[in-house]
Amino acid sequence: MIKVVLVFLAIVVGPDGTAVATSSVVNACPPYELAAAAYTKKIEDGTIVDFKINCFQVQVKDVVGS
Repeated sequence: MIKVVLVFLAIVVGPDGTAVATSSVVNACPPYELAAAAYTKKIEDGTIVDFKINCFQVQVKDVVGS
């Protein structure tokens, strides 16, 4: 059986140019504006220099008993 999970992906670029990607399985995708506001604050305080975020559906095999 196939089930659909939601994945939130964030790629951030630090002041040294290093890109870091993080992802999480979420129950619901956050509104883009709300999530972007959090990352925009990090740009304003100098923690990061750029970001890209996305939330999308992924089909995965459902394992019975997990």
